[in-house]
Amino acid sequence: MWKQLVLLASLAVGICYSGPVGDEKPAENTSLLELPEDTPVDKIDFKRYRFHEQKKRYLKVGDKNGCDENMRFFAVPNDERLGRCDCDWFQCSRPLLYDDKTDKCYWAWSTGPCKTGEWYTFDEKSLPICKTHPCPDFPITETDKGINFNFQNPKDSKCYEAGTQGYCGEDEGLLMIYPNEPIPVCRTTTLCYPLMVPETMQCIQGNKWHQTSNSNCTF
Repeated sequence: MWKQLVLLASLAVGICYSGPVGDEKPAENTSLLELPEDTPVDKIDFKRYRFHEQKKRYLKVGDKNGCDENMRFFAVPNDERLGRCDCDWFQCSRPLLYDDKTDKCYWAWSTGPCKTGEWYTFDEKSLPICKTHPCPDFPITETDKGINFNFQNPKDSKCYEAGTQGYCGEDEGLLMIYPNEPIPVCRTTTLCYPLMVPETMQCIQGNKWHQTSNSNCTF
């Protein structure tokens, strides 16, 4: 029963983007995923579009266009013009971890950018690291973003499947993630609700902005 309730809660997570409202008028048709190269800078609505430095184009904030798999385009905090791709935004599902060598995001506890026999996980500072897979009896799940994935509990160094009772007592619920707490722990409920994708890059354990030197992220 718990498993079904958690699954329904996870499916309730909505992802959408809300731009400016009221009298603000975009410079161009806001259905465009990117602006034409000849768009005058003084005609650009920087709340809806930001400049992608590598692609040299103005892309729509909140969209996946121009970004790699598992990534989305966000406005850079404290900058009026730039935008960057970062790990996609989810609330209660499996975390995504950024790798600066490949400039991509991978599911936590998958092989990711690591060698065969390793998985991509968190270190003691909540930063991504490749480690030898500690529990051979628990297969590495590569792409499942849902609630059922294998992970290592840092408290006892054992592996468990998220979304199950695991080490939880009879009345302690299931191993579930909570917003901004990426390691599953025993919970009777979790907070999953329709969610607006933020316009700017956020401090989330293991993502690109977390690893940026000027992000000042604290957890």
